[in-house]
Parts: sequence; structure tokens; C-alpha cells
Amino acid sequence: MDRKSIAVVVACVAALILWQFVLVPKYFPNRPPPQSATNAVNSAQSPAGTNGVTAANTTNITTSTNGAAMTTTTTAPALEVNTNVPEQLLVITNENARYTFTSYGGGLKLVELVNFPETVPSWRNRRAQSTTVATLNRDTPSPTLAILGGSAVQGDGIFTLTRTTTGVRAEKALPNGLVIVKDFAPTTNFLMTATVWLENKSTQ
Repeated sequence: MDRKSIAVVVACVAALILWQFVLVPKYFPNRPPPQSATNAVNSAQSPAGTNGVTAANTTNITTSTNGAAMTTTTTAPALEVNTNVPEQLLVITNENARYTFTSYGGGLKLVELVNFPETVPSWRNRRAQSTTVATLNRDTPSPTLAILGGSAVQGDGIFTLTRTTTGVRAEKALPNGLVIVKDFAPTTNFLMTATVWLENKSTQ
């Protein structure tokens, strides 16, 4: 090995040492490990209820104060529906999607993207393309824009669906004089505008 080769090897070794022990600690210091959380939050979804009551999300929050553990359980409002009344579905379609509205809760139950198949075969997996389309909202516990919070604001949960010039209207009149009206109107780029208003027609 000539002197030039020896000089190149020595220069490379020196550069590695300089990089490892000088440059890296200076410009890339070790970050302290993240501190462990003191509050443990566990989320669980209760199984689907019966008699027309959909599942509610339950969150258990455990905190520790001076060594004493304290657990708080909160339950999200659930959609209550009188299943003795048949469900009414109303479907509208535009160039992008097919929207299914339900009288149970008066909201958007399902969105089907008519231009997108549910499964697309790849060059490795050349199985036949599925005839179904991609969907949204299929497994949600309640329809989109359903008003939750008990019978005082949702009654038996049954809304009346009517088709409008721009989309769908869901309307509910409660015995206490409260009227809930929701207007849905599909627009471009897979978007939908929705207007919800509550009107008190009682003397209270």
C-alpha cells in the first residue's frame, strides 16, 4: 500500500471519529424520554342495545390524587327510537354519491360513492372487482346530525322525511311544542350542506 492510499484511509478514519464523537453529539443531542402520563384514559363502546336504543360510547377516566385512585364514568347520549314504527328510508343521488336518509333520528344513514368500487384489484391480486361501491357511515351508532339527549329533545326518535327541490327535509314535532327541522342539500365535491333549527311553538 503506497503513501497515498494510507493517507486516504487515515483521513477516512479521522472523519468517522470526528462525525461520531464531535458532530453528532453537538448537532443531534439525545432527547429526554417522554414523561409517562399520570391519567389513564380507557375508551370502550358498549354493545348495541335492544328495543331501539342504539349503543352509547362510555369513557372511564382514572385519576390519582395523593395515592388515592378515583374513577369517573361518563356515558354519551344514545339515540332512542321506537322500533314499533317501521323505518322510512329516502335516497337521493347525484353524480358523486348516493345518500340514504333515515326516519330513525332524522339524519344521514349511509353515503355510497358511486364512482369508487369497494375493492380494486392490483397487478398482484387479479381477483374480480367487487360490484359494491365504497361507503361512508355504514357502521356508525347513529345517523349523522341526529339530535341526542333523551326524549325531551328527540321524542320517540321518528322523523318525517320529505323530498325538497334541493335535497331532503327531516321534521319532528314533539309533544312539548318543540319542532325540529333539518334540511340536507348535496353540493359539489362530495360535500353536503345541512341546516338544523329548533322552534318552540309552545307558550312556555
